[in-house]
Amino acid sequence: MKKGYLDISFSWIFAIIVGAFILFFAITSISKLGNIRQTSQGAQAGVELEILLNPLETGLETGSTSMLTMPIYSKLYMDCDTYGDFGNHHLMVQEQVKKEWQSSGINIKFQNKYLFSKSIIEGKNFYLFTKPLNLPFKVGSLIYMTSSEDKYCFKDPPEKIAEELFDLDQQNIVIDHCEESHIEVCFSSTEKDCDIQVDYDRGYVEKEETKLYFYSDALMYAAIFSIPAIYECELKRVLKKVSNLATIYQEKALLIATRGCTSDIVPDLTTLKQRIASFESSNDLGFLYLTIQDLEKKNENVRCRLW
Repeated sequence: MKKGYLDISFSWIFAIIVGAFILFFAITSISKLGNIRQTSQGAQAGVELEILLNPLETGLETGSTSMLTMPIYSKLYMDCDTYGDFGNHHLMVQEQVKKEWQSSGINIKFQNKYLFSKSIIEGKNFYLFTKPLNLPFKVGSLIYMTSSEDKYCFKDPPEKIAEELFDLDQQNIVIDHCEESHIEVCFSSTEKDCDIQVDYDRGYVEKEETKLYFYSDALMYAAIFSIPAIYECELKRVLKKVSNLATIYQEKALLIATRGCTSDIVPDLTTLKQRIASFESSNDLGFLYLTIQDLEKKNENVRCRLW
């Protein structure tokens, strides 16, 4: 009887051990599947965001805004690099699931997008405001991304900026009627304790104790809505594209010259490329400004325009 009792006990013990291993592997597999699912959802969100950005980047001649709504409350991590011919904008998505942040671990790269924002923006609804940029020819559209939870108040902006923002009707931007929670963007030197100071005449935005220089309203907005590191990086990426386009226009100039339509723009395009090659920060935009102006005037006054 005692031997049979021991046999039954060992059988149960063996079954319990085997069952425990099966349960452990089942739980592990479910956990891995959950992680794969979260990774898939994060990657899908990144791909969907890229698709939504496509119509914003191409062919818009006036400022416009739209709203991006994520499936759930999310954090968007932004970064930038200048490697290669055009550099890349990096995006990683984290989604809040049961009050915990789930990361896809996947880095989405945009080579043909110029997106200006904070390094981390979070929320469910995001505004995308875009403006075209010419330097001196059409480069593309700059995209400014903000969370609906960040409210910007523009104080005493120039009339044309005030009119543009009023027509834009973006819900997280107000003019003059500032509240304590707003991010204040001041255009008057008499205003104190502003989050962002804009010297429109001298062409720079001061924030985080850093001056970000701009040329054109498109770059001014870029400096306002992005952190300094992203602004400087994306500006270098923009200029990389300008340099590549300058080479194309040089080839075009040589081609039309064979058809009796000569142009003296080629040396200026070479100068533009040389100055871009030595570009280090937005502080160097002044050196490009005169070259860009000369190119604009020459292209307007020739019989066969290049752009």
